[in-house]
Amino acid sequence: MTRLTLVVPVYNEEAMLEAFVNQIRESLRDLTDIQWEILFVDDGSSDATPRLLVSLAQREERLRYLRLTRNFGKEAAIHAG
Repeated sequence: MTRLTLVVPVYNEEAMLEAFVNQIRESLRDLTDIQWEILFVDDGSSDATPRLLVSLAQREERLRYLRLTRNFGKEAAIHAG
């Protein structure tokens, strides 16, 4: 089975996270030969993004997250992931 990890850097994205997860889930729904997961890398968000990531990860086993201590930038967040 093929494994796919989507590394997604986020910064203050609380308004879009659930819609993004739903869209990815819908896009990959019929691909039964792919075991996928999403690894969100929170790049020091100051809004409710970290709390929402915790909540989403508790509800969806294919979601994981990593939180950086401050905003390091997109490239650093991708590298950390």
